[in-house]
Amino acid sequence: MSLEMKKECIKTGKKLCEASHEERIEQDITLPDYCADIKKILRCSVVPGIHSVSLSGEKATAKGTAVIRVLYLAEGDKADVFEKSIDLAASVNLKDVPVDGVVRAKAKVDFVNCRATSQRKLSVSAGVTVIFSCYGAVSEEFAVRGEPSSVQVKTEKLTGENHLGFFEKTFDMNETVVLNSKHKPMGKIVGCTYRCDEGQNKLSSGKLLIKGDLVTEICYLCEKEDNAIDTVTHTMPISQILDVRELPDGADCEVKLKVSQLLCNIKADSSGSNRLLELSARVNAFVSAREKKELEVITDCYCTEFETDDTFETPGFRCHIREITERRQAKGVTVLPSPAKEISYVKCIDITENIKYTADSADAACSALVMIMYLDENGIPCCCEKNLDFDFSYSVVKKCEEPYGKFDITPLSISASLNGNDKAELIFDFNVAGKIYCSFDKKVLKSLRICEDKPKITGGAVTLYFAEAGEKLWDVAREHGTTVDIIMQENGLKKDYVEEKSMLMISCM
Repeated sequence: MSLEMKKECIKTGKKLCEASHEERIEQDITLPDYCADIKKILRCSVVPGIHSVSLSGEKATAKGTAVIRVLYLAEGDKADVFEKSIDLAASVNLKDVPVDGVVRAKAKVDFVNCRATSQRKLSVSAGVTVIFSCYGAVSEEFAVRGEPSSVQVKTEKLTGENHLGFFEKTFDMNETVVLNSKHKPMGKIVGCTYRCDEGQNKLSSGKLLIKGDLVTEICYLCEKEDNAIDTVTHTMPISQILDVRELPDGADCEVKLKVSQLLCNIKADSSGSNRLLELSARVNAFVSAREKKELEVITDCYCTEFETDDTFETPGFRCHIREITERRQAKGVTVLPSPAKEISYVKCIDITENIKYTADSADAACSALVMIMYLDENGIPCCCEKNLDFDFSYSVVKKCEEPYGKFDITPLSISASLNGNDKAELIFDFNVAGKIYCSFDKKVLKSLRICEDKPKITGGAVTLYFAEAGEKLWDVAREHGTTVDIIMQENGLKKDYVEEKSMLMISCM
């Protein structure tokens, strides 16, 4: 006889698979006429961006653009910049992608080598890895209640997260920025940073309103002023509607906005002065929707009349412990390669983090790779890259054996000031966002079969049992083939455990 069980289903959204493709960039470049001759290369960067991801069968393809930007010294020790965009494409095979799965791709630079083969020619070699990730839901079904009454069950209540779906939308943003009078006319772009600040999102009637801001900072060489550098910051509001018609209004939607790539072009205004900046960005909104689900799972069971054949497994669903969104600051001092008289520009290039979890805390050790551009004592532009190490820690609030999670660290701003003539004092503001989870580590009932051909044999009408202090009546009842309620009634107990050593009278069923 099988136990007629009521079952619950819970879904967990997760990364199902990942594959990568390494793309090699080899470019022999002849400088255009508007660029000065090369004396010394200060820095070469490759900034990749993914514009679109498509899936055909098991083949996933990503297309985008890589921007090569070379900062160099020209004759007369004047800074100059060369920039070139090239197409980027990569494909991998992804197996077992579910119908409702979402495939995303991101690109990271492995290395960049650049050398001048002559005063007018450059050789650029770079490695770019495109990482494809497939996101989907994993469903689990488990027992929560059953009949007949001869089956005793031990339950535990918990609050889990039930995944409702992944959604995404990619959109373009374009805007022309007019420099105000405090900014000098633009010559060439040295570098740009950008981020998306997420706003308040609203879900109503199957439509998700996504709000936020795209914040950009552009650093440029000033027109007709040797080695003078200026920066301009601009904010573009984000307002998009995403169709999520299957979601209930009470769903919790986590939205992550990411800039695939930002392109900047300098234009002249009506007076002929380079005071216009055309910004073109592609932004991706990735939404993970979930709801809290109250669960009462069966962690143990037995039948008072027959032996049973049961299956218990540790489920894969997770419990939310703590959510974190906080602005933090890191400070540090780094030694410059040569004495300086002025710091021209500082930029956070990349952040790496290593997070270790204990039963009590999540501890992150991080490093920000920082590019510093400065003028040496002779007024000659120099460039270097330094690491700013920092750490932070969060308590997990609810102790558990194996907490886990992920933090997104977003640079907000970074500044540098001279400390003496050979040190730079860095102040780095960043935002930390993430969640700490704990897996439900107990085994829960998946299936149960009552073996009617194996009746339990009782040893007599009444048994005297000597219980230890703190012993649970569930364990006693299970061992003797009776129920907790019967033991409590016959012994006048009001709690389901023994407070002190005592003798219990147990009637066999």
